[in-house]
Amino acid sequence: MGHGGGAAGRAGTDGKRITLETTGLKTKRAVIEEALRTLVQLRAQERVRALRGKLQWEGDLEVLREGRFEDEAHLGLDAIH
Repeated sequence: MGHGGGAAGRAGTDGKRITLETTGLKTKRAVIEEALRTLVQLRAQERVRALRGKLQWEGDLEVLREGRFEDEAHLGLDAIH
C-alpha cells in the first residue's frame, strides 16, 4: 500500500495541516520536536509533584522578602501593592 491513498491518507494529511495551523509551526519535524520538549517538561513536573508534602523546608520568609520590592519602589510601583 502506498502513502496518502484513500480516506486514511486524507485524514493523515488533514491532521498534519490542522496540527501545523494550530501550533503555528512550519514543519512536521518542528511539531515533533515541540511535542518531545513538552513531554519532557510534563514528566519533570510530575516528578516535582510527586515530592509534594515529602520535603522539609527551613528558612525565614521575612528575610527572603526583605528588599523584594525595592526595584519597584523607585519606579513608583509600590503604591500598586
